[in-house]
Formats: sequence, structure tokens, C-alpha cells
Amino acid sequence: MEYKFFTEEEANYISEMCNGTNTIRRNNFEKEFYNLHYDELVKGRRGEEWIKDAEKKKDLTDNQFLKIKVNALNYGIGCLNYFNDNDIDYRKDILKDIAGNFYKEDENYIKLLSYILFSINQQRIDNIEKLNLFIDELSEILNLKDLRNRYIEFYEYLRSEELKKKKKRWKDKKIDSLSNSIKNWNIKYQLDDFIRFDFFDKIDTLKEEGKIISLLKDEKKEIFKIWKNCIEEDEDFYAIINSIKKYCDSIDKDCIMALSSIYIKNQLHYLCRYPDYNANYGHIIKNEYFYRDELLDFIVKRIKYNYNGNIKDIVKIEDNIINMLNILDDNTDNTSNFYDLFTADEQDFETFNKLNINTIIKYNNYTAKLEDVINKEIEKINPQNQNKEYVNFEYLIKDKEKNITEIHNLATEKDVLDCNIIDFMQAIKDADFSSLNIKKLAKTKFLIYKLSLILDDKWYTQICKNMNFTKKECSGANIDKDDYFRKQIIKLTTK
Repeated sequence: MEYKFFTEEEANYISEMCNGTNTIRRNNFEKEFYNLHYDELVKGRRGEEWIKDAEKKKDLTDNQFLKIKVNALNYGIGCLNYFNDNDIDYRKDILKDIAGNFYKEDENYIKLLSYILFSINQQRIDNIEKLNLFIDELSEILNLKDLRNRYIEFYEYLRSEELKKKKKRWKDKKIDSLSNSIKNWNIKYQLDDFIRFDFFDKIDTLKEEGKIISLLKDEKKEIFKIWKNCIEEDEDFYAIINSIKKYCDSIDKDCIMALSSIYIKNQLHYLCRYPDYNANYGHIIKNEYFYRDELLDFIVKRIKYNYNGNIKDIVKIEDNIINMLNILDDNTDNTSNFYDLFTADEQDFETFNKLNINTIIKYNNYTAKLEDVINKEIEKINPQNQNKEYVNFEYLIKDKEKNITEIHNLATEKDVLDCNIIDFMQAIKDADFSSLNIKKLAKTKFLIYKLSLILDDKWYTQICKNMNFTKKECSGANIDKDDYFRKQIIKLTTK
């Protein structure tokens, strides 16, 4: 039978390889092949050294010497496609591996099929069309009718696996880049921009006066452990406070220091609710109270192992995370309308759904409640009324009624205070705002500071004493420089 891609001798040799037979015809073919392809496959390679060493041995039989020549040829054939990485050579390699399962292409035979497929000198198969015809001829030689189907199935399988690996490498690269970007952003993040420090001057004064005693490190750890466990168990705020008070009673310590020790930590922690698919039965919803850095690490790991969205959308996640934290943290001067919950559904952040994160919560309202509880505990130890002095400062507001009315209108319109003009005027005369409904404490402190510029320093000193504030606390109130109320109150109080 005539073949397009094989000589009759080559076809017979491959057939004998498949049957594992050893004939004189095979030996003659190997000798001829060695002489014909010595320069291409043996010369200048390691196989040439093997031949020279064999020639020195006088006790070798012809068949033993021929096996050494075959090994030298096979070494050269193995180098033919060592660096090839194009698609046609990739397909040839797959065909070679499949066909190798059906005939014995070992060191005792010339790896003839590999040579025909990859030899540059032969160049018999240089496109897919020729390769398909080659497969048809080979299937006849080997008597394998399903060779083409096996080759196609294996090729498609390997290509799909390679594509998966390529996508995974790209995804991992994107995630690593995202992870570094998030961490760098967090390092530059200014914690003081959103941390509240109300009442700490009062606590320092009480400590100096010996009215309260600082906690030991282990005591602080135990108190925060109580807080953390209760948060993760979704306990009521006041139930948590009672648990902490009971613990303080058991160690004979004042609860002011206990509550103040968790006051800052609460502002740096976030509760994350997410499904745990490693549970034995389906999944359970887990609650974990993360420190800020821990939360970001958790999200990055979640992206790596749980993200099921489009790879191109990974870049959007960073904006989602930054936006989320900005929403949750922007509460430094807020005493009533705190943002507590952040969910993918509420903010329409699709990527969080794709990370299987249900909810991220920051208990900002607990910050306000802690301030209230701590201030009440301070009041028990050091009642403000004991230090209040009521001096009539009515003379200071003469000829300033119009200006003060404009200030009152601004404060009520911007939800800093909730009071009428009469009560506001009286509070200024008494140098005491405690009777007013203060809605934004930081801005109220700043308001007091700016009012002192159009009144006088004696009034400023007295209202700070009556309100248990410090002048530094008022003048340094944390308000965004671009805040409308801040800008307007500066205009109204500039002489």
C-alpha cells in the first residue's frame, strides 16, 4: 500500500513496533536509518560519545552495538521538539503521546513516529490539514480506527485545562495586585480622621485626682473578650454593659476605665457575617468581629478563594471596599444618625455578593451609647452641677442680637442644635448649653469656641467649666475644613 507520509519501510517498522516483533528487516532498517541520519541526529551530540566509547569495546556483538546506535538516534530525536511551543507542534506532541500508548516506542526501537512528526529536515507535516491526513494513515498502520477521535478529545481537554490555568494565573496576578493596593491604601489611611476622643480629658483628670484607677493589660484583654463575644452573639447593648459592670465588680475596678478601654476598639472593629461552606451540613452563617486590618485581610482571602464573578470586575472591588469603609467611618461628629449596616444589597455592590459576604457592620451607634454611659458614670463620680457657676452674661449680647439670631438659625438648620431662639439666648447668658438639645457635639464645641470670639474670654472660660469641656477640646473640634457649617460659622463670628 502506498502512503503519503510514510515510506513502505517506515510503515512496516512502526507496525512491527506495535506488535513488538524483532525481524531481520527491522535490523536492516535501523542500520540504514543510522547511516542516513547520523549527521542530523548523532553528530555533535552526546550520542556520538556513546558510539565512540562502544567502538573501543571489542567484545560487543553486532546486535548490542546496533542497540547503542538506536539509543544515540533516540537521544537526537528527543531533542527535535525540545523548544517548540507553537500550536502545530503542540498537536503533534499530543498525537505522539496518544499513539505511544498503542505501540512500544521504547529505547529498543527508533522513535520513528517522533522523528517523522518533528524533523525539520523532513518537514512532512507543517499544518493541521496535513496532520489530519497523517493521523488517518497512522490509524491504518496501527489498525486503530478511533485514533482521530481520541486525539481530538485529548487535545480539547488539554487546551481547556491550559486555558483554566491561564485564567487562574491572570486572576491570581490581579488579586495579588489588588491585595497590595488595598494594603498600601490602608497604611496611608489616617485613623485620626474618624476616631472620636470625647471625654478623655475628663478621665485623665479623674485619674490624676485618684478617683479612678487604670486597668492592667490582662484586665483590658478580658473586658474586650467579653465585648467581642457578646457582639458576635448579637447581644443587646445594655446587656453587654451589664456583663462588663459585673466583671468590674468581680475584680473591684471602676467600670469607667473598662468602658473607655473598648470605646476606641469599637471604632476600629467591624462585624462581618458570611456563609461558612466548610460546615458539615450545607452552610452556617458565621459572625466574626474583625479589627480593621483583619477585615481587609479576610476580604482579600475571600476574593482569592470565593470570588465567582468576571475577572475584569476584580478592579472594581477596591473601589467598593474603600467606599464601604468611608461610609462606615464618616461619623466623627455624628451623635444620632450613625451608619451601622453595610450590605451588598443596600449599596448595590454586586462584588460583595460574589464574595459571599452577607453583611459588614460597624456599630457606630454603640460609640455614641458608650459616650453617654461613660459620661453618666463620670457624672456620678464628679457631678457637673457641683462646679457650675451661673453668672449673668446678658451684657455681652447687647447689640449682637441680630448676629446671634443668624448663628441660631444656622445651628438649627444644619441640625447642630434643636432649640428656639429664646432658649438659645438664655443659654448664652447663663454660659451653659446643657439645657439645649445638642445633636452634634463636635460642632457644638466648635460653635462655643467661635462664639467666644464675639463675646469674651471670661464667658468662654465659664461655659467650658459649666459644660465640663476644655478650651482645647472646643477649638480643636474635629470638623472637615470644607464643612458648610464650619465655613459659615467662621464668617458669622469674624469681627
